[in-house]
Amino acid sequence: MRIRLVSEVNRPFDWVSGHFDKELFVFLLPPPFVARLIRYDGSDPGNLVHIRFLLPWRSDWISKIISSKRNTEAFEFVDIGEKLPFGLKTWKHQHIVKKLNEKQSQIIDDMSFSTCCKIFDLLIYPVLYLAFSPRKQLYKRYFEKTEAP
Repeated sequence: MRIRLVSEVNRPFDWVSGHFDKELFVFLLPPPFVARLIRYDGSDPGNLVHIRFLLPWRSDWISKIISSKRNTEAFEFVDIGEKLPFGLKTWKHQHIVKKLNEKQSQIIDDMSFSTCCKIFDLLIYPVLYLAFSPRKQLYKRYFEKTEAP
């Protein structure tokens, strides 16, 4: 199944793409009583991100960055799940930042996943959608609260 979220922020592309870092990742995480960041290497191929969920039960999510590219109009990187919680069998997340104009950027989270069966895919879809959909507002809050150069 696929979840695709598109967000726009009123900040220049170079500034937004340059701030896809550990600080942003921690900002996007659920509260510390739900999940903790164990490891964050960055967004280059081979880097790992490890999140430990404490609720609804203790489980680990480890993703590996498999590709990354940047030019003057876009920045993107892709992570795949190596160890997944909640019955997930596969996970792929493409992060894209696009330049809309000199003052605005678009952020796309394009995620695909599968579980053991289609019925469970349909059951977990709303849970994952609700977990990631706040990013639309969180990106705005994060990027627009901070002064851009």
